[in-house]
Amino acid sequence: MAVLPEGMTIELAINKKTKELCWHISCSEEYIKRTMVSILEDRIERAEIALPLCKHTKRQYRLTKLLNAMKHLKQQCISELNVLEGNK
Repeated sequence: MAVLPEGMTIELAINKKTKELCWHISCSEEYIKRTMVSILEDRIERAEIALPLCKHTKRQYRLTKLLNAMKHLKQQCISELNVLEGNK
């Protein structure tokens, strides 16, 4: 069986309607935040590479606006993650 990332759990259950065996997969909020930060870092890196390549001002404006929003969201997720880790 595969090893799950820290923060994920799988439980066996029986579906009450179909009476079949099924899986319940759950993630901790900390795992979700760490995953979001990882995805945002990747997207921010891509946007920073693409920004100098934009030739249209409207596209540059939109990409800059998106980049700033992603950076803000990343900082927000990191601060929430720090709060979650501090509560342990």
